[in-house]
Amino acid sequence: MPIEKALSLWEIYNKKLIELYETIKFPIISFDVDLEEYKRAIDWVLQSLKITPNGNITAPFFDESLRHAETGDEATIAEMGDTTKALYHKLNEIYEGQKI
Repeated sequence: MPIEKALSLWEIYNKKLIELYETIKFPIISFDVDLEEYKRAIDWVLQSLKITPNGNITAPFFDESLRHAETGDEATIAEMGDTTKALYHKLNEIYEGQKI
């Protein structure tokens, strides 16, 4: 998939996510954090939703090899368009504002 199409899809999805989040607050996780923080965030979401996991919930879903940039990678962020950057920063702001 061309990067322009991928970013357009990402923008559409995340605009809807933020719109819904601003209407109904719900836990948001970040896929840009390291594996241990990701696991803590998943545990926090499960607890907040009163869900008891059955086994290792992150094993089949999270794959470190799918990452193509480091969190906060300024070169990658600089290549984003203004809309993409704004959405990325808003999502990080929401994630960081949660009490995980």
